[in-house]
Amino acid sequence: MRWTVPALVLAACIMLVLGGPPPKDDDPALADIRFLRNDALKLKDSGSYRESADKLDRAIRALQDLHETRTDAKKRAGDASLLAQTLSELGNVLYADKQYVPAKKVLMQAVDLSKKIFGPSHPAYSLALRNLGEVYLALEQHEEAIDSYKQLKSHAEKGLGKTHETVVEAARRIGESYEKLGKFKKAIKVYKNLLAELGLGEKYGSLRTCPSAPPICPCSIPRERAAAAHEAGVGEVYQGLASGLMKANKLDDALTYATVASGIFKRRDGAKSMPYAFSLNLMAGVRGH
Repeated sequence: MRWTVPALVLAACIMLVLGGPPPKDDDPALADIRFLRNDALKLKDSGSYRESADKLDRAIRALQDLHETRTDAKKRAGDASLLAQTLSELGNVLYADKQYVPAKKVLMQAVDLSKKIFGPSHPAYSLALRNLGEVYLALEQHEEAIDSYKQLKSHAEKGLGKTHETVVEAARRIGESYEKLGKFKKAIKVYKNLLAELGLGEKYGSLRTCPSAPPICPCSIPRERAAAAHEAGVGEVYQGLASGLMKANKLDDALTYATVASGIFKRRDGAKSMPYAFSLNLMAGVRGH
């Protein structure tokens, strides 16, 4: 398989400035490509990643060949749009199959092409960036992962707002990567600033001394924000912060946040859930540190 895209396809991106959606395209070759792509996605859903990747690669090759025969500018632009989406899907399938190096190569192309075609505020670009960040994490290339997630966070904040789950996840991944790099102060700063943006704490450097013992900490979870604290992703932020504080040897604060995280997981996922069990392990780790 050749996980590459010829430069000539990028020329189609310029044609998107013509505006408006591509005209209805009844080309039989395009119908075959779409069928191949859809079949590949079904194979992915069933866990047949190798077969899925092979069909997506064939769809990309066929789409490139079709593109070279086109003369209608809007149809060529439509080809480029479909190519960007299919590249992102291929990268995601390769990632699922643990083929991280080729996945990285494909997703870097998908990110570049999606930005040129759709612009930085489009969900397709954000998805490609997120998938690339996940590949960097799998390869333990944390500096690169931080860069991808910072871009994702910035664009998502502008388009979706600072409290959107995409922003929360991106910030959490940034914090995790800093922690993996041993940059605990930076990880703590990321987590605390995120909690402040969510209305669940104060920005890094301005956190008050908490007058209450865990597990209820009004300084961390104001009463009016208690419901928001139990949304998906927020418990993981508290747990990440607790882990960073523990590694920075700030054990009292670490235990406070670990206990808050544990309470969130117990309420959100149940007392028999894996997240709750992991939170108990973290609390034990803090106490024994």
